[in-house]
Amino acid sequence: MANQKKKAEAVKTTPPFRGYVRCDLQSEEDVASFRQYESKVTGEGLLEDILRSVDNGYKVSLKIDGKGYKVELFNVSGPEEVHGYILSAYGSSVRKALTAVFFKHYEMLEEDWRDYVNLEPPDVR
Repeated sequence: MANQKKKAEAVKTTPPFRGYVRCDLQSEEDVASFRQYESKVTGEGLLEDILRSVDNGYKVSLKIDGKGYKVELFNVSGPEEVHGYILSAYGSSVRKALTAVFFKHYEMLEEDWRDYVNLEPPDVR
């Protein structure tokens, strides 16, 4: 009960947006690793990832545009060094977008965003 109250209080003090985590599937190796990870993901596994992320202090949001889906993990009460940062992924389906953001978070970054924030923006994107 005390743990739930602490989490509820943390959500009330949502940090301001500070930027995006720089993590993209840029190399052929990254894409191949993602495809392998994606082939093993189940609907139940995605639900578990959502619940685990929320329990660990992340807000999970889903947005749709005319072309696809964007999922964002917003750090609201997880590790303080990355409060206010967003890790995002885009996909042609909800499942693909969710799978991509959790692949980045759990596999590529191993839940540690510190080395991927406060980076100078590239000259060209």
